[in-house]
Amino acid sequence: MTATLSVIALVVRLRESSHTAFGDAIYREKVSNENPVFGFKQFSNALHDYNEAFKEGDLVHFGGKFTIDDNKLMLLVEAACVLEPQLGRNGERLKWEPEKIPSTKPFVHITTSACEPLSTSNNMNF
Repeated sequence: MTATLSVIALVVRLRESSHTAFGDAIYREKVSNENPVFGFKQFSNALHDYNEAFKEGDLVHFGGKFTIDDNKLMLLVEAACVLEPQLGRNGERLKWEPEKIPSTKPFVHITTSACEPLSTSNNMNF
């Protein structure tokens, strides 16, 4: 089974080692205006033009494979593009506030393959 996720999120906690960057990020749901938290991990040997290094406080378009780890969404980053910073009147870089980041709905794509029917209902195999 392949499960991928794409979302615009604010990096709120970042830790780095010699081989990985990992931490937490939040996104803003449009309907509820809540900021759900998810974890991420990015391997330094996977960095390229479309998988950029980022800093705590950056707004990032993330993409990658995901799983649930300790009842929390965990994203293995395959693509990370830092969005343009928010600038003030004098061109200074402003800190993103969680309630003002662009709202987004995470795009989740799950692909599965059934090897044999697991159950039958109304002459349809599931």
